[in-house]
Amino acid sequence: MTVNKTKANALTDFAMFSNINKNRRRTSCLIYQDNTKKLFWDIYVTVILLLIVIIMPYHIAFNHSSFAQCLFYNCLDFCFFIDLVLMFFTTIPETERLSEVIDRRKIANAYLTGWFIFDLLSILPFDTIFSSFSRGKLTIC
Repeated sequence: MTVNKTKANALTDFAMFSNINKNRRRTSCLIYQDNTKKLFWDIYVTVILLLIVIIMPYHIAFNHSSFAQCLFYNCLDFCFFIDLVLMFFTTIPETERLSEVIDRRKIANAYLTGWFIFDLLSILPFDTIFSSFSRGKLTIC
């Protein structure tokens, strides 16, 4: 009887261990929270945000726009677009356990129901769109 309990405990321990290993298995197409490249990318995006916070009031106050500034803003918007796409491949921390959600559908659903609309609205070039309608032709800068 004790042998059967020991085998049952060993099987239970093995099942728990195999589930932990499944959760720790890394998928190559996902960006995990502890990735150093992700850390550097987040720092880069933060620096870009700080640049925009500093430069945009000057741009609005003095209405000084040139082709170089327009190109600069479009490059920044492109970086934010890359960040928007990368968010669909970035794991999210699970709230109940000390693990990460690696299911792509759950990641996409969490992002689409969370910050996606704000990120999308922030990268749309409304000034280019509205100025193109007033001029009658589409121009990037």
